[in-house]
Amino acid sequence: MNSTILQIPEELMYTQEWFAGVITQRLGDKDRINPISPDGGLIAEEAARYIVPNEKMRPHQRIQIYNQQYWWRLLNTMHTNFPFVTRLFGYQAFNEEISIPFLLDHPPSTWMLSYIGEQLPAWIKEKYKKSDSPLIQNAAMLDWAFTASYIAPQSPLLDLSTLQQGGDPARFLSATLYLQPHIQLFKWDYNLIAFREKFMEKDVDYWTKQSFPKLSKLKGCFLLYRTIGNGISYKEISSAEYDLLSLFKQGTTLEDAFGQVEKDEVLYNEVAANLQAWIQSWTQMGILSQEGTYGTNGT
Repeated sequence: MNSTILQIPEELMYTQEWFAGVITQRLGDKDRINPISPDGGLIAEEAARYIVPNEKMRPHQRIQIYNQQYWWRLLNTMHTNFPFVTRLFGYQAFNEEISIPFLLDHPPSTWMLSYIGEQLPAWIKEKYKKSDSPLIQNAAMLDWAFTASYIAPQSPLLDLSTLQQGGDPARFLSATLYLQPHIQLFKWDYNLIAFREKFMEKDVDYWTKQSFPKLSKLKGCFLLYRTIGNGISYKEISSAEYDLLSLFKQGTTLEDAFGQVEKDEVLYNEVAANLQAWIQSWTQMGILSQEGTYGTNGT
């Protein structure tokens, strides 16, 4: 079967490239189109070569609408995906210091708006160099964790009754278990989730005028997960439970997990004392599976 490769006319290709370059260029003063095009010419002159005027607008004013909508839609999505970080900065500072520089470095590569900002925590680590960088990076990681947990796929839930059939404990101990893709684990020197909850009680503009709440300095480990009802919830867990759950990210058996934790006597004793209760809790929360897709959500 012969296939024909369609050749795009050179003039059309050049027009498309020009259009894309203009609408993705950063907005100018007062959210108007930049008077200088990406090619360095006057946008009013360049636009007239490609766009006809209408009764109310000149060519560069018509393409300005697309330029504005591109940026306003992306910035609004960044506010939605990173509500905590937005509140730490305020709309204007967040746009100028974080969103716009990030989007210029990482323009969207997908039509799915939920994935916009997936690389923001790594970008902040590399590019944002102010003294509060560790807090801002962790805040971005936490915001993205909420988004990632919500959109992550769901693996089949762990069925304990199937593994325990026949009363053979070896079958259960040798089964490879994985974390669900929506599970996020955190270990911090402060309770950042409670700090985020305080910020989320008020809108963005409120925090530009009010003092920030106190950030608890107590160390803690946290499990963020999607509930059976598709809500996002979290639970503070012990360091031992955190360490054990971390082993299931790439898949492991309970037998092999025991082999890992027994190297630390204190850790092993806590795991041994609590494992039955933890497994019951994990099963009720639906956070384990026998199918491994952990990490497909970008974690």
